Amino acid sequence: MIDKTDYVKNTQKAVNDGMETFLNWGNAAIDNTFSMYEQGIAARDTNIAEARKQFQELESNLTQKWNNQKETFKSMAIELSEA
Repeated sequence: MIDKTDYVKNTQKAVNDGMETFLNWGNAAIDNTFSMYEQGIAARDTNIAEARKQFQELESNLTQKWNNQKETFKSMAIELSEA
């Protein structure tokens, strides 16, 4: 027959182990949630930086094309005025 004291000790140990496991699981879930949140922020920041870079390249290309067209128009206007 199991001694009542051993039964109480075993029950307390099982409850403590169960609570420790539950708390560890909760902590892991919280850590995973924050990790995913931080990864989302990093991805968003990377996407914003990439979009900014692409916009700057587009702006530079458009400015260059505009300046080229302006120069072409000037030379055409000069040629027409000389004719």
